[in-house]
Amino acid sequence: MPILIRISEKLEAVVTHVIPKRYRKLMLNLPSTEGIYVSGVWGMMIHQQVPIENHLYSEQHVIPLVDMELHFFTTEPTIIMQIILSDEMQFTYPDGGTSQQGRRIGMQYMLPDKPYKVTLHAGQQYHTAYIKLSRQLLEGLHDTFPLLLKLLNTSTSLMLPFERFSATMRTELEKMKTSVLGGQALTHYSNNRISDIVINYLENVHRKGKVSLYDMEVGQLISRVDENPEDTFNVGEQAQLMGLTERSLETAFKHKMGTTIQLYVQKQRIIKAKLLLLASTGSIADIALEVGYSDPSYFNRVFKQATGISPGKYRSDGQS
Repeated sequence: MPILIRISEKLEAVVTHVIPKRYRKLMLNLPSTEGIYVSGVWGMMIHQQVPIENHLYSEQHVIPLVDMELHFFTTEPTIIMQIILSDEMQFTYPDGGTSQQGRRIGMQYMLPDKPYKVTLHAGQQYHTAYIKLSRQLLEGLHDTFPLLLKLLNTSTSLMLPFERFSATMRTELEKMKTSVLGGQALTHYSNNRISDIVINYLENVHRKGKVSLYDMEVGQLISRVDENPEDTFNVGEQAQLMGLTERSLETAFKHKMGTTIQLYVQKQRIIKAKLLLLASTGSIADIALEVGYSDPSYFNRVFKQATGISPGKYRSDGQS
């Protein structure tokens, strides 16, 4: 088994390839599944593995009765996808780094005989899945997701960021594990489910990476809106000027400000309108035009929606 698990030598264990019937709900029903059952006074572990076309899928369940550690390692250089299906626990990596992870998904390049450690506490159930990924799949995706080149070309242990294991990914995994297909149809179906999970994960990492790259551009746009909220801000045109797609700009802006560009522009216009209503004697129509609204009636509606009162009422209340 390329993904191997080792428990402390101090813990006596009985190993068998027969998984007790009381754990049948934990058993994989995919053809060609191999499994081992390890048990002792410390608790029990089930480790199962099955080839799926050029991938290898494995799943582990551990129910510890004492505090203990698990050591995961591989016998060959391997790119794996790790899916943590249980609650948060501590991982210690070959470089000494640690992290708390739970119900998350990540991708990493593992070197042979460079184990990482999972610390478990008594009663803390551990459930995880690993997919040894086909290099062919990853090479076919690196043009779309350049970050894969790091994993494909590295000669040292390397991890991509962990992401939340979303409901969409979980559905794809369950579809694969519960499919009633057989033969080549099942192989093809399962391979597609793995590809969908990989692409979903990479899209999330890629999108967040782009959001951080666009931080400077978004900051510049915010400054422009703050200084001149009355200007016309067409999102498509702004994105084109920045060399971004409209969706990328909207995503990056919302990530930074928690709202859309149009709503932020509206908010800044209302702030400026409030100042003008109290500091000038201009008509409502003039102030509307000065903050970017050519239609006074529309300005009235927007202002009242934002503040709960009309511009005229706001002015009279402020002057009384």
